[in-house]
Amino acid sequence: MVKKKLQELWLHNFWPGEYEKFYLVTDNYRSLIPLCDPIRRGCPRPRTVVLLGPTGVGKTTLVKKLILDWSEGKLGPAFQWAYYLSCRELNHGKGEDLYQLIFKGTLEMEGNIVSGLLDSEEVLFIVDGFDELRYKAGEMIKDIAPQRGQYKPVPVLLSSLLKRIALPNATLLVTTRPRALRELMLMVEQPILVNVEGFSEVDTQEYFHRYFRDQAQAQRALEAVKSNHILLAMSRSPAACRLLCACLQPQMERGVDPSQACQTSTALFLQFFCDQFNPGPSAQVSLAAPLEAVCHLAARTLMVHQSTFHTLDLKKVGVQDSDLWPFLDKGIVRKDHGCKWCYHFIHPSIQQFLASLFYILKRKSEEGQGHQPHGHNVKDMRKLFSKEAQMKDPDLAQTALFLFGLLNKKRAQELEGVFGCQTLVTEIRQELLECPLEETKPFLLQMELHKVFSWLYESQDKELVEEALAPFEEMSLILKSHQDLLHASFCLRHCRGLRRLTVQVVKGLFREDSAQLPCTAQDQRSGDDQVLLALWTDLCTMFCSNKNLISLDINYSGLNSSSAAVLWDILPSAYNLQKVALKNISSAGVQHNLFHKDLLPLLCKVLKHPECNLQDLRLGPCPATSQQWADFFLAIHGSPLTVLGLVDNEVLDQGSKLLCETLTDPWCIMRKLTLENCQLTQACCKDFASVLTVNHWLIHLSLAYNDLGDGGVKILCSDGCEHLSRLLQKQSRLTYLDLGLNPVGDSGMMALCQALKSPLCHLQRLWLWDCSITSTSCGELAEALRSNQKLVTLDLGQNTLESNGLLRLYTALQFQRCSLQILRLKINEANPEVRKLLREVQKVNPQLIIDSNHREPRKRRPQDIPD
Repeated sequence: MVKKKLQELWLHNFWPGEYEKFYLVTDNYRSLIPLCDPIRRGCPRPRTVVLLGPTGVGKTTLVKKLILDWSEGKLGPAFQWAYYLSCRELNHGKGEDLYQLIFKGTLEMEGNIVSGLLDSEEVLFIVDGFDELRYKAGEMIKDIAPQRGQYKPVPVLLSSLLKRIALPNATLLVTTRPRALRELMLMVEQPILVNVEGFSEVDTQEYFHRYFRDQAQAQRALEAVKSNHILLAMSRSPAACRLLCACLQPQMERGVDPSQACQTSTALFLQFFCDQFNPGPSAQVSLAAPLEAVCHLAARTLMVHQSTFHTLDLKKVGVQDSDLWPFLDKGIVRKDHGCKWCYHFIHPSIQQFLASLFYILKRKSEEGQGHQPHGHNVKDMRKLFSKEAQMKDPDLAQTALFLFGLLNKKRAQELEGVFGCQTLVTEIRQELLECPLEETKPFLLQMELHKVFSWLYESQDKELVEEALAPFEEMSLILKSHQDLLHASFCLRHCRGLRRLTVQVVKGLFREDSAQLPCTAQDQRSGDDQVLLALWTDLCTMFCSNKNLISLDINYSGLNSSSAAVLWDILPSAYNLQKVALKNISSAGVQHNLFHKDLLPLLCKVLKHPECNLQDLRLGPCPATSQQWADFFLAIHGSPLTVLGLVDNEVLDQGSKLLCETLTDPWCIMRKLTLENCQLTQACCKDFASVLTVNHWLIHLSLAYNDLGDGGVKILCSDGCEHLSRLLQKQSRLTYLDLGLNPVGDSGMMALCQALKSPLCHLQRLWLWDCSITSTSCGELAEALRSNQKLVTLDLGQNTLESNGLLRLYTALQFQRCSLQILRLKINEANPEVRKLLREVQKVNPQLIIDSNHREPRKRRPQDIPD
């Protein structure tokens, strides 16, 4: 009799009239049965099982199905009795008898049967929604064993069940969200944790095909949902899956393209929400107040982590029962079958949507009071967007997204037309984009860029995007997913003030073709790749269309053949760019076969174009023929190029000779040239010595890591230092000189010191790392440091300077007019005399940084090199 009663109850405890049509037996449920069945597990004693998962993933549906199957005898002989207890209902209970709490609704059972069940192993006891409890942990952890007939507070009774003081032999099944797991673990012993992951991909597909009669229509709807990562994640939840189908069905029946409907989650839910209510003069008057009330309720319950609310909660926030009637009638709000006086929104996403709507509605009490929202201000609203708030409550992330989606003016007008309400969209947009007096920069500039892009994309309002991104002059993008690329390609199209852009494409976003995949998998991946490639093309097109963009840096990026081809097809037309840096582009196959196959001819075309503004070009390893290098160096002649980096390229002596011919041309304005590890030899040194003599623009030349040999070093360093010294004393523009890893020696050092003493020498940074310099030249260097007022960095690392040499240097460093700010030395700090000298120098010259710990040559960065 009891089972029959429960069967009738639970059969209608899902969605009314829809159980047989839409309920799916998932893998989650199949794995749950043996865990809850001590006989099938082969365990001598029952255990505690905890179902763990986020809101809406289907935990309650699983346990209700379990009760229904028990009542229909589908669980076998494992349990004689099963009982479901809703924590939502317990929140409003007072003192109760344990017997009444456990067997409420079935008191007609005979006492001896009840007594037998209390100690039986054949009892399944379900506690659903532990995270919904509003009791403090301290109220529940009490080792009290209530007796039959004793009235105790509900938290005491519940803790006695969880701690197995009552029903010690029963199989206990508890459902909770992750945020309440810690409190639950304080009460249950050695539980088995089961993560509820909702629908699998196959389950979602089956559900869509059950919901839509037309299978082609079902597949179109499913593909549209898959195109939006937020909706795709939602579709793994059974309740959300039904909601998505309910949102799409009426739109598809009107002929709306489902992919357009699913472009943003805000647009989809707003249309669903408006579809539930027929606009008309009477509706516009009657629905404004209920809408305000239900949005207020959604916001309040969301902030206190409530997914359900009791009739008593309505009074606390000033909401009348009548305010809920329109939304109960349309299924937006539903009665909770596990709690007589409880209600819940059909899905957490609807609660989040209505909560965000709360912030843009103009209340009746605000009329005539100006633009400042009443009861909530922009500072409160901004808390939704903070990283800290969203980490504490992940639901706020989706609420913030909905809020930006509702700042679209057309959407606001549609909402006003259906419900007869007024919104504060214009005022809120202005407040969010302005810079408050107490802050130094606008609100969006303080947020993470990928978050800003996702919010602005959700709005689909071009005017808002342009206004929001106007202050952004510099951006650094990390593209990890299809969604990142989608948001970036949309937003950057409207960022007119952007001047400098850095892009990193995470390896794996663009995938190489694989013949190992089955044909169907290849077809699917090919379709996905085409979508990605179209978005990447949109993004690259912005490099040309944005005339203010002058600097582009693409680094540490994984591009396949197709995406690389798109980039190279577009870059030659980006004449507005003044700096292009392409570094660490993988994979190696793409680099060798595509990136550099025709790169130099391509760059020649760019440099020769009359509208070319490229000033800074740095190339990694770039295989090319001698003729291609010759054409490239010729193209530099007359170009605006001032910075050229050819690190790790096979320029060779033949190529360097052609380059030097260009550098000695009076029209060449090259200022910085890096030729590290370019396979140069002694043969090129005479040409570069001539360049240093003739070219008065060049301020930075690096020939490090080349096999110049002793003869070449003699030309450029020992004897060369005499030449450099004379050059530096003739009002040379050279401000940066790197002679590291070359045997300059004391004679060369003394020659350079003569230049440093000259008032016409403009040298600011001098690198002499491991250049065979000893204490012999320290006296001359000390005199130079006393007189020089321009040198700020001196690197003498890995040169052996003894105490007497250091003493001469430190004496000069104590001179108050010494301009040196950074000095690198190889010294023995264990020497007490050296330590004493260091302390004295630091007292007199506190701004000086003395670095004595480095063992390797310091990596030169672009910021080390002055403009």
